[in-house]
Amino acid sequence: MSQAGANLGEHGACYLARVKALLHTLVFAITAASTVAIPAQRAQAAPAEEGQSEAQRLYLDGKTHYEVGEYEEALELWKQAYAKVDDTAENLQVRHALVYNIAEAEAQVFQIKKDITHLRRAKTLLDRYLSNHETLYGDSQDAAHDRADAQTKLEEIEGLLDRKSVV
Repeated sequence: MSQAGANLGEHGACYLARVKALLHTLVFAITAASTVAIPAQRAQAAPAEEGQSEAQRLYLDGKTHYEVGEYEEALELWKQAYAKVDDTAENLQVRHALVYNIAEAEAQVFQIKKDITHLRRAKTLLDRYLSNHETLYGDSQDAAHDRADAQTKLEEIEGLLDRKSVV
């Protein structure tokens, strides 16, 4: 098993499922933006579409870095991707998935650098992820499973913070 695969642990399958879902959502959002716009609006929408394309590229680059254990690089790229995705209703799921990915990368960077700031950020992001998840995805079995995994990850992080006495 690769170092990245070992680091994913029991959350690996759910993480990869989220990665695939985010990629599909990004592709859908970009495709929808480019096919729904009428010609007169297309020119006005071009900068937003460019931002979405750039966000998708940053996300994919971050995914590549994460998969090979380059968590700091993934973190920076995913933060940049998040900043490029417009804060609109149609992008809520994309931004939500990026919040989870950024939290995962923050936790991994903590494991390497031992800088508690990364762990605090991961906790804050996972709290945000969990508070918005049910509204976005409802009560389906998959959604409940995702929330349970995120809650487990959050509890692990809280445990680390408690041991460091810095909560």
